[in-house]
Amino acid sequence: MTGEAWAAFIDAELQSTCKAYLEKPAFLLGHSRTEQQTTADYAGRELLELVQNAADAASEMGGSGRVLIEVTQEALYVANTGQPFRRGGVASLMTAHTSDKPTRAARMIGAKGLGFRAILNWTEAPIVSSGALELGFSRTHARAVVAKLARQNAEIAANFSGANPNLPPLLVFPAAGTELETLECGTQTVVQHARKLRQDGYDTVIAAPLGSASALKRAIEQAGQFQPSFLLFVRALEEIRIRVPDCDEKCWIKELKDNGDVSLWLECGPDTSTQDWIVRQQVGSIGEGENEREFELAIAIRSDETNKPGKLHSFFPTSLPLPFSGLFHATLELDSSRKTINENSQHNNEVLQALGRLHAEMLAELRKSARISEPLNWLIAHQEFPDALKPVSEAAWLRARDLPIVQCMDGAWRKAVNARIGPVRYAEYLPPRLFGQLARIKAANTEALLRHELGVPMVDTKDIISTLRSADLSFSERAKAIVGIAKTFPEDKHDRRLLIDIKGKEMPSTATAFPPPADEAKRHGLPDWANARFIHPELWSELLAEVSGNVVRDKIHALRGFRVVEYSAEAVISAIRSRVSELLKKNRSNPDHLQASLLATVYSLHDRTRNRPQGVFRVRCKDGQWRDITTVHLSENYGKVGRTTAALYSGQPELLIGTPHENGFSEEPDDLADFLVWLGINPWPRRITEPLPEKWRQSIVDTLPETVQVTDGNTSREVKRSDLSWGYTAKATHDTVEALDRILSGAPSEAILAWLAQDPRLDPLVPVPAFSVQLEARDNGLSKFRTYEGTLPNTVHLDIQTSAWLDCQDGQRHAPRDTMIEPGVLSALFQAPRAANSSSELEFGLDKAHWRRGLERAGVVRNLDDLPEPHVYRLLSSLPSRQIKPEVGSRLFLQILERETFDPELGGADGIAFRAKGQLPIQLEGRRVWADREGVYYAQRDDFPSAAKPHLRLLDLPSRRNAKQVLARFGVATLQKDALNLRICSLDEVEEGDSIALRSRFRDSKPYIMALRKALSPDGTHLRRFEAVQLKVARRAEMELAIDDAKIVEELDPWRHSFDDDAMIITVDDTGSFEEMMDLGCHAMADGLAELFELQSGADFVPFLTSSTDALRRAHLQRALPSLREDELASLIGGVDQAFVSPFAPDVDAETLASGPAPARTNSRGTATASMGDSGGDEHDRVPNQVSSESDPSEVELSVHQRQPQNNSSQVRAIFPRRTLRVAGPTGHVPSPIGSDPNRAADAEHWTAAFERADGRWPLLVAHLQGSRAFGCDYLSFDSEEDCTEFQRDPDRIDLVSRFIETKSGSVRFSDNEWIAANSLGERYHIYRISFSAAGRSQAQLTIVQNPSARAEAIRTERELLVDKVKGREEFDLVAVANPAEDGRSGEHVATVAAT
Repeated sequence: MTGEAWAAFIDAELQSTCKAYLEKPAFLLGHSRTEQQTTADYAGRELLELVQNAADAASEMGGSGRVLIEVTQEALYVANTGQPFRRGGVASLMTAHTSDKPTRAARMIGAKGLGFRAILNWTEAPIVSSGALELGFSRTHARAVVAKLARQNAEIAANFSGANPNLPPLLVFPAAGTELETLECGTQTVVQHARKLRQDGYDTVIAAPLGSASALKRAIEQAGQFQPSFLLFVRALEEIRIRVPDCDEKCWIKELKDNGDVSLWLECGPDTSTQDWIVRQQVGSIGEGENEREFELAIAIRSDETNKPGKLHSFFPTSLPLPFSGLFHATLELDSSRKTINENSQHNNEVLQALGRLHAEMLAELRKSARISEPLNWLIAHQEFPDALKPVSEAAWLRARDLPIVQCMDGAWRKAVNARIGPVRYAEYLPPRLFGQLARIKAANTEALLRHELGVPMVDTKDIISTLRSADLSFSERAKAIVGIAKTFPEDKHDRRLLIDIKGKEMPSTATAFPPPADEAKRHGLPDWANARFIHPELWSELLAEVSGNVVRDKIHALRGFRVVEYSAEAVISAIRSRVSELLKKNRSNPDHLQASLLATVYSLHDRTRNRPQGVFRVRCKDGQWRDITTVHLSENYGKVGRTTAALYSGQPELLIGTPHENGFSEEPDDLADFLVWLGINPWPRRITEPLPEKWRQSIVDTLPETVQVTDGNTSREVKRSDLSWGYTAKATHDTVEALDRILSGAPSEAILAWLAQDPRLDPLVPVPAFSVQLEARDNGLSKFRTYEGTLPNTVHLDIQTSAWLDCQDGQRHAPRDTMIEPGVLSALFQAPRAANSSSELEFGLDKAHWRRGLERAGVVRNLDDLPEPHVYRLLSSLPSRQIKPEVGSRLFLQILERETFDPELGGADGIAFRAKGQLPIQLEGRRVWADREGVYYAQRDDFPSAAKPHLRLLDLPSRRNAKQVLARFGVATLQKDALNLRICSLDEVEEGDSIALRSRFRDSKPYIMALRKALSPDGTHLRRFEAVQLKVARRAEMELAIDDAKIVEELDPWRHSFDDDAMIITVDDTGSFEEMMDLGCHAMADGLAELFELQSGADFVPFLTSSTDALRRAHLQRALPSLREDELASLIGGVDQAFVSPFAPDVDAETLASGPAPARTNSRGTATASMGDSGGDEHDRVPNQVSSESDPSEVELSVHQRQPQNNSSQVRAIFPRRTLRVAGPTGHVPSPIGSDPNRAADAEHWTAAFERADGRWPLLVAHLQGSRAFGCDYLSFDSEEDCTEFQRDPDRIDLVSRFIETKSGSVRFSDNEWIAANSLGERYHIYRISFSAAGRSQAQLTIVQNPSARAEAIRTERELLVDKVKGREEFDLVAVANPAEDGRSGEHVATVAAT
């Protein structure tokens, strides 16, 4: 048609339309709403609908169509070649559902004429340029036409008035000719570009000015969504070009090949590529006669890369996913949006089934032509099919069953019905050479397809097992099959006969399979009668490689259905032992052979690093009977231990194991004894538990405390020892060894010693004793027995020590406690054991070291020093009755006194009995006799006339021994001179001659002796007395003493000493030589000084007294004090007088006393510290305590870390430091672990203050005052607040102080100033030792020692006080009060006091 013809046609159509609207005004409103609804239905498919129309135009012209999609900033252009618009097409634009496409001969995509309306979502001014036709549309033009109609019809006016929101239909009123030029602003530019595209060879151009940025965005997005595959199913198109802003132009060209395949040539800017597709198409029809309808099918798969599932196509992609790989096309009935199909359409259902069959047939054809290798992969649904498309999958799978597309393990292609399938994942483990009919599977989803969708028949598991058993499988094949079966077969289908044992034989179906031992020496076959088997090592190696698991245990667990058990000697042995028990019950085998074979097998498998296997194992004894190995002992065929045990149990064959041959060992391995011990045999006499024999009952009861506490674990009871009645309220069992009495009465002494020396159970250092007594008691006959948990004697040791079995040198057997290895002078009391000989060493291993150890464990002591305290006291008590001479007894007493480690308290009841009633060796009238102890004394000193000794009952011990130990060990008091009223009644003093030299030596030596004692033990009392002592030399001195109310006057023997007030008198023989006078006189003076300083010997003073010059005395002092320098010695010698004129002289003014502790300094970590020195001590600071800089000693919220003693070994301390006074920082409080706790104690000083306040005194902290001018303690305590206040005003009022208190929380060592203060203050100086409980610092124990420097029994030479050795000490338990504020002392720590 020409342009004029088109104009006339359009004008006529408009007039006809307007006339119709005037006649039927409702049509206009209906067409408006229909246009809007149709436009909305096609939203999202705007560009696709235009391209679809272009494809239909190309189809009418025989195909080979070209399409251009161009998006500019202003408009969208879709240009195409093919049939231009016809009258019917224009009419369908103006009126919906009037398209002439269904009447055309060509195969069309669209059929309703509605798709063009989709463009109205983007524009209100579309333009069409096609052939001679040019027309356009606009909202303004449509309103103008409707306004003209409204003037002619009131209903139209009412429907489209200004107040009514209805819009006039757009496409009903086209504009053409000159009206086209004035449609909208910018229309001319769009029309011009459309005409240019027409000039480029395109027959039709649809132009749409884009009315918004969002429309432009959606146009670009839809253009980008186009894919080259669009050309595969649209036959009429062979080229598509796409132009969008800011992107390279795309051009896709389709090329058809002779075999039906398609190549797509793709160009994007400078880049080009191709896609090769295998396309299979099919045309068919449905129905008959008038109901016959044609359909078209097509399937495309890429031949040059991996395919993925896509959308179902009906020329264009729908929204329905089709889960098969590839692209699928069918002409289907679509809904109005063309996005999905009509699900209830029978036509669609039949077309989709045809599509599925085409897919299966295409795969078979491509497989046959070798274009694909795995056709089954193309039948796998990668997701669930939508309900609408399930006809495709069902038809495809149904058709595939009758096609030879299943490749089997033998390489043949079979139909599904002719192939077979095995259990799950069978292809991984079944050998292909044995199962050719099974489908070959390379993926799990392929197996699922065969099993479920294609219905391939399954092979019976029994047939699989049978085939595998009958085949000659390699270890690798067998391992894969076993592992696969373990993973996929039910456990009751696992056949152990598939396993091969270590001998290469098939395992029995009832066998328990074990991995082969790692030790190749143990990899021999197990007995034929055993139901346990080792897996062949090569098979096991392959199994480990095949089965999954992180560790071997996991791998073994995976094979549990084959009864594979993790290898361990215990497991294998347990299985074999159970089998032996089973066979013995059935009486089917020789029992001796079975038992022996079991032992030999267990030996070959055992691992002594592991625990003994469970169960009972039997060995053949020497009497021919098989017994539980745990009740039997080694015998002479099993090494030195066996020979020893055999000697112990000689004559008791039922307790000894037979020969190795009798027990199944053809050879005698070196470690056979170790194996038997591991298996449970007794290397040493077996421990048994039996009722406590009557002979030990009283001994056990005697060791109990007066009040016996027994418990059942929940409740406790107290029972008086005196109330215990054996069998009624007390009973006991004890651990002993089997036949101990027979061993001690009949076994060789050497064998017993070898046993004692080598049995580890008898080691006295073993943490838990192997033998014990278990005592139970109750308070009456109606209550239950409860256990006593205290320590009781070891009855095994008692039996060994008290039985006469030890061969001694006198040819007799004695009890070990009556013998001694080296009795020496005590040979009359103790027999010496017979020494070990070479034959004992060869037979029992009893060399000298073991002989000595055996004697020690038997209770034989080396000498008196090793004898236990109870034994010593029993021995002392027995001496008179054994007719032992008093001289021998005196030597024994002296040896006991010289034992350093002897503790009388350990003597127990024996010690108490001896100290109360035991007889003593004494000197009486010049004779040594045994005497009762009443009136017996020990003469520690020899400073009274020897003529007086016959009048006294004196213990026969040398003088100058430790009198305290004599009293403690023997219960003999020291003879006191005061008790004898001893005094000098006559003195013949020597004033001239050699006596002058003696007095001069004494006077010149005093500074050096004073310096020595000051350095070693600065006891002020002794030093002050020594300073006042004067020496008197007499040729004769008479002494008067009273004994039993009789006065005796005797002369003091020559070269003896005595004290008379401040005079030390020595007697001399002035008829002798000068050398004799000097030597014996100096020794007499030294003895006197030893008495003064309470020393046992005056030997340290002799060098100073015998020296004739100060240089020599100084040299002796240097030797005695090698650590001091010359200047220190000079200070020590020269400062003696100054140091002790006023040893304690604190010098503290009131201002310093009132100022309190110095401010704490901050350490490098930002925490406050204070230097807490030794209170009043030397200049060396202690380790700083970390406290708050604002802490106050009376507060308890903070506390000081425990002070550590400073190591002063590298510092030289002057004996007499210059007198100083330093003010140290404060102490503080230990922070509570759960926050601030005002009741939490700080350090020991705070507990001291709390105790003093609780006891009614007023403490004053002076620990921060340090140096020689300080008080030498931590606290001053006053009896009243007034005294405390007055002292703070005048610190010189030392007389107001009630207690000088030094607080210690650990060991008690004195600094110089503390020691001086303690010696000077005497009864007013106190040590407070604070011991905190293990539960924390909320409880503490206080021990108070008054006048500590006078506690000589507890003072060490390094000035350490052993508080627990102090008699008469006071002890208190301190507990913090919950609320200190309640007693009116808020902010202070208060203690409750409980004296103990």
